[in-house]
Amino acid sequence: MPATSTSWTIIQATGRREFMPRLKKAFPDLRHANQAQIAEGDTVATFSIVSGTHHGPFFGIPASGRKVSFQHLDLERVVEGRVVSHNAESGWLGVLLEWGILPLQRNGGHRST
Repeated sequence: MPATSTSWTIIQATGRREFMPRLKKAFPDLRHANQAQIAEGDTVATFSIVSGTHHGPFFGIPASGRKVSFQHLDLERVVEGRVVSHNAESGWLGVLLEWGILPLQRNGGHRST
């Protein structure tokens, strides 16, 4: 699974129900602007642009006032009107790289030995 997935360990450890309120507290103006949505069988895919301003702590990162904007894709399985599984690919990795929270390796992503 790519490192940009919101299904990664942080989300799994905290749970989506715990993660979303933390996210809204850190980015109170967070918006998902849906660009496209496709449903086939029991699967729904939604592509959106996420944007907001960092006004509160986010996984130990203090409020910075910086704006974020990135692409986001949700893939959900719906059974009898309820979401029974959810996976997402998101641009949070790019935000953390842009903010300097994660180091950017300049040698093509390979560590020198």
